[in-house]
Amino acid sequence: MTREERYAQWRNMIEAQAASGMTVAIWCRENHVDISRFYLCRRRVRKQLSGFIELKPGKSVDSGSGVRIRLDAGVHIEVERDFDPVTLRAVIQALAENNPR
Repeated sequence: MTREERYAQWRNMIEAQAASGMTVAIWCRENHVDISRFYLCRRRVRKQLSGFIELKPGKSVDSGSGVRIRLDAGVHIEVERDFDPVTLRAVIQALAENNPR
C-alpha cells in the first residue's frame, strides 16, 4: 500500500469515527483499531490538513449564502448556512489531494 493510500485509509477511518458519535475508545474497540495508533494517525492527518488560506471579501452571491470561496484555479466552493461539515471536509480533502503542494 502506498503512503497516499494509507493516508486516505486513515483519513476515512478518522471521519467515520467522528461521524459515528462514539468516543474514540469505543469506536476503536468496535472496529479493532489500536487506540494509540488511531491518535497518532489522527494527529498526522490533522497536521497535514492544517494551513491557512487568504479570504478576500467579494460581491455577495445572494442573501441565502453562507460562504463562497473562490480558488485560483477557477474553483468555487459555496457553503450554505445549514451545510454538512463532513461533506465540506471531504470536498476540501479531495481538492488538496488533487493539488499537492
